[in-house]
Amino acid sequence: LYHTACILLLEARPPAAAAGLVSPPSSLVWHARRVCGISCTNPHKASLINAIQPLYVAGRLLTHPSEQLQVARLFAMIDGTTGWGALWRLRDLEAAWGYRPGEMLARVCR
Repeated sequence: LYHTACILLLEARPPAAAAGLVSPPSSLVWHARRVCGISCTNPHKASLINAIQPLYVAGRLLTHPSEQLQVARLFAMIDGTTGWGALWRLRDLEAAWGYRPGEMLARVCR
């Protein structure tokens, strides 16, 4: 949740406060990748369930198709492993990424 909070705080930061910040911890994508990495390597069901919203927040920032596909796989894995409905957030990400509805889901459920 730390990295998700950092993303939200950085998004709300006034533009003047961002001037001159170039360190990795001041990068939205840097924190987004950490959210995804932590979610990918933590197999505990309770953690996976609680990763749904952080993955959505982080996933919105990812622009490379390979990273987006990995996030889609994570949502499918969470849905299948825990039985907790997570695919609705994948549908939201598909829209944010500019994909057709169900396009990413079709890629991960082949």
